[in-house]
Amino acid sequence: MENTVIRRCFKKDEEGVINICYDTGFMGESLKNKNIFNDKKLFGYLFCIYYMHYEIKNCFVAEDVLSNKLIGYIIGTMNTKKQEKLFRIKMFWRICVRVLTYTWWKHPETIKSIIYYVKNTEGRYELKNLYKEYPAHFHINIVPQNQSSGLGSSLLKEFEKHTLINSIHGIHLETTNMNIKAVPFYIKNGYTILSKENSILWKGIDNCKVIVFGKKI
Repeated sequence: MENTVIRRCFKKDEEGVINICYDTGFMGESLKNKNIFNDKKLFGYLFCIYYMHYEIKNCFVAEDVLSNKLIGYIIGTMNTKKQEKLFRIKMFWRICVRVLTYTWWKHPETIKSIIYYVKNTEGRYELKNLYKEYPAHFHINIVPQNQSSGLGSSLLKEFEKHTLINSIHGIHLETTNMNIKAVPFYIKNGYTILSKENSILWKGIDNCKVIVFGKKI
């Protein structure tokens, strides 16, 4: 990590964040060549672009100073309830435009994955009862070659410090039991399981459970 710097995120980092998000988007593995969600930009709209556009003050990246390339990020919000409302207002129309003007004909496999997910997650568990105690949340991803290097813990500490500066004392996050690297990572860093529920994320993936972790800081 001697050639790595952790810093605040800037608008110019958007492409790098999207690339990392996509390269770790299949339960910690890359979506490349899986032919289940080939529209990388739409994936970014769903999972990371909102934070880059509207909550960039809560976003941090890890950069390799020798190559000037991003190798990790942690992005999030201090107020999940507000974030969910703003996401619907700010991002849904972008997602719809992307789907209707590009994705539906260029990447039909992506449409199938979205429809499959929506059909199978109707009535999904509610997290709103957690928001009072754990109002902040984050998404963290590291490129595969830099995982298990301590970089994830460093990014996590940066976000936790930022959360305390903003007088927020509870953080939550979601992952799955299929992300075998993530679960022990969060436990090691003091996060406890708040809920665990069956979920259908990708077709053909059985026994998948969404795990919600939380931490008081």
